[in-house]
Amino acid sequence: MKYFPIFVDLRSRPCLVVGSGMAATAKARRLVDSGADVTAISKDPTEELQVLADQRSLLLKRRAFKKSDVKGMVLVIAASGILSHDRLVSESAQEFGIPVNVVDRTNLSDFIVPAIINRSPMQIVISSGGAAPSLSVRVKEQVESILPERIGALATFARNQRSEIKRLLPDLGARRKFWRTFFNSSLARRMLSGIGGVTTGDVVKLVTNLGSYEQREGEVAIVGAGPGDPELLTIRALQKLQNADVIIYDRLVPPTILDRARPEAKRIFVGKKSGGHVCGQDEINRILLKQAQLGEQVVRLKGGDPFIFGRGGEERSF
Repeated sequence: MKYFPIFVDLRSRPCLVVGSGMAATAKARRLVDSGADVTAISKDPTEELQVLADQRSLLLKRRAFKKSDVKGMVLVIAASGILSHDRLVSESAQEFGIPVNVVDRTNLSDFIVPAIINRSPMQIVISSGGAAPSLSVRVKEQVESILPERIGALATFARNQRSEIKRLLPDLGARRKFWRTFFNSSLARRMLSGIGGVTTGDVVKLVTNLGSYEQREGEVAIVGAGPGDPELLTIRALQKLQNADVIIYDRLVPPTILDRARPEAKRIFVGKKSGGHVCGQDEINRILLKQAQLGEQVVRLKGGDPFIFGRGGEERSF
């Protein structure tokens, strides 16, 4: 990755936008929506920028940019569209160690602004690393078309229930299993549809019906990585991979497949190194059994078809 994805809390923090036109207005609006203390510098502001100033949503200065304008800012965006002007803003910010973004000029930027789907508090961001912003917008439109409108309400409900679930289920693995079950339950579907409310009592009942988590059962799923193209993974294989607590894999599994798993999932390599096996088959079987006995969701990830080219049948029967 060229860029590290990160969310920054800008509430009540000073941010600067320099430039006229719709690009500067869009960036200023987004910063205002995030709760930032926004200053906009524009010699010829758009009508919307002026309205935001009239509403006291931001401070508008109708003049040219000065180098000293960046002092005290935590973030700067240049959107004049004029190379010499934007370069001056970029160099001024960098001199003071302030992160700067110059619209459509990644070579002058410390960070980029992705396409955003906002279902607050749920946010989905899409980025091409500055290579193709229009493609990011296209992907955003595709994702947005299938995303439930009320998914933000579901996220808010989950946030409000976190402390109660933590009290009921002290074990981290148990809580993870509960949330997987909850988001696939009729309770979650009811919230997404907007028909009827969901109470704390409903959640407690769901916890009770799931039984004892202290003795939760582990599972081993043998998943074929196919030819190595993540787009060729079946939906079921992708679901298993994304729900896995532990992934046991060999050298035939490329990083692009492993990247589809949760970042916090434990990874255990059991392939070949320097012409020899790291683990023999008996040791692999013991690892699978041990992790499952710990109550983990285990994925044995194998290149190709695990039942034709691998020893998936042997591992399944172990």
